[in-house]
Amino acid sequence: NVFVWGGNSDGSLGLGHTNHVDSPVKLTFFNDLDVTIEQIECNGQTLVRTSDGSVYAWGYNSDGQCGLGHKKPVLVPTKVSIPDKVASVAAGIDFSVALTVSGDIYAWGNNEAKQCAVPKSLLNSKKFILSPEKIKFPGEFSKLFTGSRCTFAVSSSSSELYSWGSNMNSACGHSWDVPVIPKPTKVNLPSSVVSKLSELHVGYCNVFVTTDHELYVFGSNYNLGLGFKNTIKCPPTRLSTLPDPFVLSHLFVDSEHVLLVSSSDVLGFGKNQPRNYHLGCLLLKDNQSVISVPTSLQSQLSLEDGELITHAIACDHVFHVFTNHSNMYSWGHAQHVVKKSSLED
Repeated sequence: NVFVWGGNSDGSLGLGHTNHVDSPVKLTFFNDLDVTIEQIECNGQTLVRTSDGSVYAWGYNSDGQCGLGHKKPVLVPTKVSIPDKVASVAAGIDFSVALTVSGDIYAWGNNEAKQCAVPKSLLNSKKFILSPEKIKFPGEFSKLFTGSRCTFAVSSSSSELYSWGSNMNSACGHSWDVPVIPKPTKVNLPSSVVSKLSELHVGYCNVFVTTDHELYVFGSNYNLGLGFKNTIKCPPTRLSTLPDPFVLSHLFVDSEHVLLVSSSDVLGFGKNQPRNYHLGCLLLKDNQSVISVPTSLQSQLSLEDGELITHAIACDHVFHVFTNHSNMYSWGHAQHVVKKSSLED
């Protein structure tokens, strides 16, 4: 079952209208299909991958990121025409990509920064790819990640990482003086690391997470104090300042902060000025304008004996931590002290 609610000006909820919805409403479209939902990706547009390898799209579509041949808002889930079963989908800020079971990648939407890696000969005058186009590459891919306006893909051998699209502030992991990467280009990252990549988190800096909980950071280092001298960091470089042991369970990246969550602690680093309550770095009781290394917020959380963090979410610059004692700890935005709430009811 899928439930939706909130802003709906572009049909983002898939309910067939554009009215705001105040409380969760069941989206019944997929209940009428003999499939299960295996993946949901949202970035203005919503992409759903189902168990039969199909992709459905709806919502914001001003750049053709729904892949349906036009740029009108899409009010209900609509099947995207891709000539193969799809194994994974990803949603960029103005484009979409899909990895097929055969290892091919299809892209659609805005291609001004070559985020779709589509040759200029296929572009119309407004530089939009309105239907899925296969990206030309001599090999096959096995994993897919998107940044805001760029894409990363792991080779089928799991030994090489490729990227393309906007490379502003080295967002693609390539030298900052190359603003656009027009086609899949190998990123300088050891194969031993590439084979373990599991997640990509995007902010002003980008963070790759590996299966053994190591973090590799790259992109803009402005305001983030990642322990590097350069304001732009490439290629992806291991963040070596984590405490040992620290088993990462959740990671949040925004424009000014990074928060790392384990079962017993939250680490924060980034901008720490009084007007910036975003994601809680102001929990740190010092006057540093930038927290340059991951620093524990445990003393501000004041967890009870035996209390462990089970889940965490970040939404609109507000951070919530949930524990096995049915407590929720919240901070951020205009609240720079932790508020503890009981969820026993």
